[in-house]
Amino acid sequence: MVKFSAIILSIVILFQSLNITYNDVLNMNELIEHAQYHKKAYSDGFITFLSKHYGKLKAEHAKKHQEERKEHEKLPFQFDFHVVDFHKITFNNFAVFISSSITFVEKKDFFHHHNFYNSPDSLGIFQPPRYI
Repeated sequence: MVKFSAIILSIVILFQSLNITYNDVLNMNELIEHAQYHKKAYSDGFITFLSKHYGKLKAEHAKKHQEERKEHEKLPFQFDFHVVDFHKITFNNFAVFISSSITFVEKKDFFHHHNFYNSPDSLGIFQPPRYI
């Protein structure tokens, strides 16, 4: 049971990291049906189909085939990434000037520790039985 739950949790984390949602999994049937349509209508292979809908040929295919727009909206993985990361790294060049006359002052710290922890074991209540 532990292995099964670990596998399920790993799959969920994988899907979340790839931004695969529940709707994308449900719409996989639409992807297969549309790929079969492209194979019959345009004699496209699966790689060409993926390129037309998710790759370099996507813009050109969307312009030429406006009648398929509703089918294209039903396909899975139709999301746009809008991730912007700004990192500002500033390197400052600074010089440390050390005076030649450094005076060390010895200071005695007044630190001591009190143990305020009270354990039930110290009372002897929770001790194992003893042989007499």
